[in-house]
This record gives sequence, structure tokens and C-alpha cells, in this order.
Amino acid sequence: MTDEKEPGLREQLEGLVAYKRVFTGDTFTFGVMKFGGGMPMYDFSDGASRFMDDMYRLGWVKADFDWPAWAGTPEAQRLVNDAAALEAATAEDLARLLTAHLRQERFCEGHLGGMFDTGHLTAIVVRAERLLEALDADQ
Repeated sequence: MTDEKEPGLREQLEGLVAYKRVFTGDTFTFGVMKFGGGMPMYDFSDGASRFMDDMYRLGWVKADFDWPAWAGTPEAQRLVNDAAALEAATAEDLARLLTAHLRQERFCEGHLGGMFDTGHLTAIVVRAERLLEALDADQ
């Protein structure tokens, strides 16, 4: 048994927001799809691997969430495809998105890289930054 506490919302948001500088850096790449000798494989950069590990560690990826069912809903599609919807997302919405994207990567090589390439992961980080600012303003 472990005595580790679940991270609180502030710690979760701060951990996610820390990736804004990483994702917007001039030299950052999320990874590359490699083809050769069999099934294609997405090779994540060190920064992308740290991001995935941190999202699990910080509790953004929810084990008790039926992400496949949710990912097909109009709500999920709106959060992925409509910038205004994402700009109004709650922390719980971000957790649903991150859970769906990180879990989908296990079934679809390169899904997460594609979400980075479209700017969606960076937009999630920016929304987390706004939520953190609002949390600070309330205190």
C-alpha cells in the first residue's frame, strides 16, 4: 500500500501548464512515425514521453472513465474540433480529452502525435493555463 496522495487540481494544472514552454519551443518535436520491417511505429521524443508519463502521474488520465464511448459523442467532437468549445472547457473536460487521447495512442500509433501536430495538445495546455489563472484569481 502506498501513502501517495492524489495530486490536487492546482498541481495538476501546474504540471500540464509546464508543457506550454516545451510545446511552443522552436526545436521541439513530438516524435516521428517509423516504417520498417512490419507495423509502423511512432517514436516519441523524450519530451513527449515525459508528457505522457506526467499526465498519468498527475492523474489527468482517468482509469474509471469509459473513454471509447465518450470519444464518439458530440461533446467530445466539439472539444476536439471547435476552438471556442475548448476555450470554455472545464478541468474535467481536459481530463476526459487527455484520457481519450493518451489511451487512444495505445490502439492507434501516432494519434497523440497527430493531436500535437494539429495544435490540439497545445490548446489543451493553454486552456489549463487559463483555468490556473482563474484559480489564482479566486484566492
